Amino acid sequence: MGRTGGWQTTPTALRYDVPIFALRGQVMYPGIRSRIELPQTTFKALGKFMQQGNRSHKEGVGLLTTRPGSGELYEVGTLCHILAVNSSSSGEPTQGGNHGRVQLIVEGQFRFRVCSCNQTSPLPIMTVQLFIEPFTNEGINTTVLVLRMKALVLELMGPHRVANEDFQWPSTASLLTDAVGAALTPPSLELRQQILETVNLQQRLQLVLALLSREVEVQKSNADKGSSRFKWPQGRWTTNTLGQMGGIEDDVDDEASSDADLLRGKLSRAGLSKEAVVIARRELQRLRALQSHHPEYAVTCKYLETLAELPWKTQTEDCVDLAAARALLDAEHYGLHSAKRRILEFLAVQKLSGTVSGPILCIHGPPGVGKTSLGHSIAHALGRKFQRVALGGMRDEAMLRGHRRTYVGSCPGAIIQALQSSGVNNPVILLDEIDKLSHGPTFNPEAVLLEILDPEQNTGFIDHYVGTPFNLSRVIFICTANNTSLIGRPLLDRMELLELSGYTIEEKVSIAEAQLLPKQRRLHGLQLDESVAGSANAAAAAVTGKTVTNNVPLSITPAALVSLVSNWTSESGVRSLERRLAQICRWAVLQLQQSTAVVPPIANEHTAASSSSCEPQNEVVHALGHFPDIAGCMTVDTCHLQQILGPTLSEPALADQQLAVGTALGFGTSTLGAKSLFVEAVCLPSSSGPLKVTGGTGPVMVESIQAALSLLKSCFIGQHFPTGAIHIHVPCGGAVRDSSSSGLTVLLALASLLLQRSCHSDAASIGEVTLRGQVLAADGVRDAVLAAQRAGLRHLLLPLASQRDVLEKVPPSALGNLELHYMRHAREALAWMFGEASVVDVENRTVMGDVCSDANQMALQTHRGSGKGMSKPHACFSVMCDSKL
Repeated sequence: MGRTGGWQTTPTALRYDVPIFALRGQVMYPGIRSRIELPQTTFKALGKFMQQGNRSHKEGVGLLTTRPGSGELYEVGTLCHILAVNSSSSGEPTQGGNHGRVQLIVEGQFRFRVCSCNQTSPLPIMTVQLFIEPFTNEGINTTVLVLRMKALVLELMGPHRVANEDFQWPSTASLLTDAVGAALTPPSLELRQQILETVNLQQRLQLVLALLSREVEVQKSNADKGSSRFKWPQGRWTTNTLGQMGGIEDDVDDEASSDADLLRGKLSRAGLSKEAVVIARRELQRLRALQSHHPEYAVTCKYLETLAELPWKTQTEDCVDLAAARALLDAEHYGLHSAKRRILEFLAVQKLSGTVSGPILCIHGPPGVGKTSLGHSIAHALGRKFQRVALGGMRDEAMLRGHRRTYVGSCPGAIIQALQSSGVNNPVILLDEIDKLSHGPTFNPEAVLLEILDPEQNTGFIDHYVGTPFNLSRVIFICTANNTSLIGRPLLDRMELLELSGYTIEEKVSIAEAQLLPKQRRLHGLQLDESVAGSANAAAAAVTGKTVTNNVPLSITPAALVSLVSNWTSESGVRSLERRLAQICRWAVLQLQQSTAVVPPIANEHTAASSSSCEPQNEVVHALGHFPDIAGCMTVDTCHLQQILGPTLSEPALADQQLAVGTALGFGTSTLGAKSLFVEAVCLPSSSGPLKVTGGTGPVMVESIQAALSLLKSCFIGQHFPTGAIHIHVPCGGAVRDSSSSGLTVLLALASLLLQRSCHSDAASIGEVTLRGQVLAADGVRDAVLAAQRAGLRHLLLPLASQRDVLEKVPPSALGNLELHYMRHAREALAWMFGEASVVDVENRTVMGDVCSDANQMALQTHRGSGKGMSKPHACFSVMCDSKL
């Protein structure tokens, strides 16, 4: 018996039934190529065995060395793959009339140990246990031994032989040790077998290194240095072909040939374009000429696999049903009527024409309003596959167009990868957050999108990695953005903007009832199965004597949902609302788990506030779910929210606050929605400078402040205008302080300071003013109207040019008690806020109230009836008015 050198028998050992052939006078090592000859009868039996087990010739055969003298076989051998077959070898006729012998070119793969013998005739079949070389990092000891072994090999072969021969080192230390062992001529066959049976790498290295050192010493002592018996063996690391080894006509590496044949089949079924076919043929020829260990081999295989996986001709058939699409949009999205109408128009054109036509849709709006989900709905309505490409933070055009294959780790761009993942050439691709692409003096990814989103150019889009045109005209591209001002003008010109503004309170409540709350119940395990709910309802009916049909352990009353939206959320979308509903569901799960024990109320600083809103306290605790009802259900009402969610996040009702002189209320609008914005103004000594602006205001708002100040100076007599400096401050840290719609608010704050009259606390304004006093249209009017309604205001001053936007985008139900007043000129806003006799038209020498519109005059008289917020006119200003009249 030979040495096993660390063999272990484990339950997970790899065992195979393989045919065994005997070797005489030689030992086969892993990684070494050699020739064996078989009789025709044995070769036919080998073929039948492979076919019966559904194996290929790559499954391998086992080679065992015959013990000298006894004729028995060693127990440790080498599993070999058959690389090629040559049946042209001549020989004497054999029994049965078969002539010749078959020559096999084999390559050693793994060591194995015989476990049992299954059959001996007509072909020896044995069960063997494979030894798989572990993939571990070579330590310092192994590295030192490998370097020493390479130095001795070079010394033994000589530099002239290394230069003349096609020489290459094996890739691993194990293969190197086996190659050197095969090249040596040890004194005995047992010593060669010992090298094979020594599976421990360190021990095998030391054994072979000792034999190699002895061979070097023998060569040094020999006078004829060219008579060395050391010859580098043929193996998987060599560049010699199989034809050079044994006269085989098939001169390609077996592994490379199998990969090339597999890729050729994939490419033939992929339906490549004419240009891609030329490139694929060239790369396949290149792959066949490469060895599997060559660095370019894996790169070429990956490229050909990418070509084969691209959907050159595979596509889905559109199935557009407008009625079903409308029902789908209504089921998945509440409100958004203008967006739904535009999507249905898009689908109708697609159904009639059968091609993708028209501009690219760009859905923009605040976060959480459903931009991405609309893209899902479009794909669902068309019956197409959906892919999302996140553009946020992309700064390199190669991330969209792909890297050239000359770079290490190159890969296709995001567009080709999306097509590769979808498996079709006509998916719906959502380019998400297109406004968040990075820009710089040396990089601009938007330039690539100009080609991708242009129907006239994307028919021949060339990815740098693929290197051949690919047709993107069948793809439906949809973009999303929060702020369209950050998108370049050339790119914006290729898209049609579809705005999604914030939701009203009623819309948020409906969305919460129909979608968000059921989703959170399902995620938190609060949606009972019908069988469980039936048992619980039956038990509750037996106790209460009433029929109970409830399978929801948690329910929230409509009033509680309205309060939740109004007091615990302040965004335009519904993401914050969903997080609050998830918080309530987590609380409910905790209460259900603790319902078997009496749990004290939640102790925090807000308990007192919650107890005052819902009496008595023990009823609050009971209703909060510390004692769920007999059916295991809990109902959350308005009085429970503060104890569950904590203090409210929304600002208090602004209409109940008394504004100081020099303070006006407006709204800062941005892509995130609208928030209340206070503007404060005070007079300073003249030594402080003409104007001082603080509060982190941006350059746009600073210019609005300067324009409003110049407008007031032009309306007032110069000598009557205060000589001291004016300090303007914007204290609202959470609001946007660089809005282009705050000019009218700044004007009212400065007028309040000069008139020493306070603005009305129940009124706010939005709009921009010019130096001539015209009130320009404002952005984000819908968001401002909704924010004013949430803040409890009763009056909102708007530009007359924004009246159309209000009628189209703001439903009447969303206004509530809010009244809208449209202003054409700044003097109308001043007259409405401070009275008819407060402002003088310098050009016409008339009181401002005489030229106000009739509608505003009536609203002004009605509003003045209460006298709220009015103060006595400034004496100096009254004198100035009289002198001008």
